[in-house]
Amino acid sequence: MNAKTLKNNSKITEKIINKIFFKKLIFKIIVVLTFFVGLAFFIKACSNYQNPYHGYKLKEYDNFIQFVDESLAPDIIYSHEFYYPKFLYDAAFIRQAREKGVFSGSVGNLSSGKYILLEKAYSCDKEKMKNFENEFKFMNKYEYGYFSTNEYYKNNNIYIDCQKAKTVPLAPESYYFIKYELLPYVVGSFVCVPLLVLFMWIALRFIIISPILWILKKDK
Repeated sequence: MNAKTLKNNSKITEKIINKIFFKKLIFKIIVVLTFFVGLAFFIKACSNYQNPYHGYKLKEYDNFIQFVDESLAPDIIYSHEFYYPKFLYDAAFIRQAREKGVFSGSVGNLSSGKYILLEKAYSCDKEKMKNFENEFKFMNKYEYGYFSTNEYYKNNNIYIDCQKAKTVPLAPESYYFIKYELLPYVVGSFVCVPLLVLFMWIALRFIIISPILWILKKDK
């Protein structure tokens, strides 16, 4: 690309900027302000962040089946009310188990996915499944209905490694924020926020300001 082409591209860019922002100076001011708005969003998001492992209780599990025993099964048996920190807690351990190869496939909606995960985990230990069914029937006065054989859910693509489900330990990840949250926060604050501000300004510029300027110019 030669100097003449670069110069022409620079003129076109400046013309577009001036068309949208009136002056290059206004464009620079808006860019700087947008950066600080994004930075404010980033700081607020980071300050409000809570590690999902610590939001409910601090617990380590010897294996995935123990996690199912102590966290998923009681919710199903006793029909506990929805508690958001507990939802995040379960989701974090389930994600960890999947990444460690305990199971593969998508859980989808955790509210139904936890039933299927429980059934898959207990398929590795028939005695635990039988005990679960008995306790569920005793507490709820009716038999447990399998989600994995339900017409709506039977095509789920969750496959469990029974050996890993019995041996792979699960523990709170201190690096959870860096591994899972930092990049979305950065993209949201310094990409999505500037784009939103740009679209809002363009809408303001051409839907509200431009017609007003055109009317005022016409009246002169």
